[in-house]
Amino acid sequence: MERRRYRIRLGYRTPTGTPLTFAAEKYFSNCQKRGLNAKTIRKYRLAVDPFVQHCGATYVDECRDNKQPLLDYLAGLESSPSPSVSTATPSEPSPTRSVF
Repeated sequence: MERRRYRIRLGYRTPTGTPLTFAAEKYFSNCQKRGLNAKTIRKYRLAVDPFVQHCGATYVDECRDNKQPLLDYLAGLESSPSPSVSTATPSEPSPTRSVF
């Protein structure tokens, strides 16, 4: 019981569960401890951090009990255009190429 009060006081846990931001940081810390390459962890962070910021859930339990925040986030990813996808059609000349 004393250990739980200590965690609550430090902000690691709240009465409603583990904050999603804390869980994400713990995940990245565990990735480092497992010896994953720093480049791999950066790529994981590129995927996880936007989800944590925009999913609409504050605690891990909210995501575990209700999958709707994850589904809404994934639907948003599908509907937004990817910056790496070219919008030029094959018949249009590319602005970086000169056509003779």
